[in-house]
Amino acid sequence: MELRWCATLMIWVITAVAWAQQALRFEDYPVESSEVGHASPKFNKTSDAWPDSDPKFRDAALAALKLRQDFAGHYLFIRWSCGVGCANYVLMDSLTGVLYRFAPFYGLFFGDPVAGTANYSGLSFRRDSRLVVAAGCFGEHGGYWRRSYLWEGGSFRLIKEIGLR
Repeated sequence: MELRWCATLMIWVITAVAWAQQALRFEDYPVESSEVGHASPKFNKTSDAWPDSDPKFRDAALAALKLRQDFAGHYLFIRWSCGVGCANYVLMDSLTGVLYRFAPFYGLFFGDPVAGTANYSGLSFRRDSRLVVAAGCFGEHGGYWRRSYLWEGGSFRLIKEIGLR
């Protein structure tokens, strides 16, 4: 009986490890891409609204209008620096101009500011997929993770998380 229990536990552990190491594929979460024009970003008019009041964000959002959609068919990621090895991300719907300001990887640290190195890939995504993979530190004092999210038309859902160190 004990041997059977140990064998079952060992199979479960091996399966869990294999699942954790298996990379998610962008093509498993397809979406139709569209070539459409861009609506203007719907900035918050309040003078102290974050990030809308940040000139770096506003410049990055207006510059993004010159680019083609780069995520989930008709969305654009707006990226601007928050320091060495750090980036802020906001998602914009290019059809409506709606800004999704509070993504779970909003402020992503992907480098080591002391060493001056970029240890992690930051954000990975594709135009024809709803999958986003974020690798780095989520917050100034958090651990380092590789987190995979699915865009569900208004929010991101965490589907996988692997500790990096």
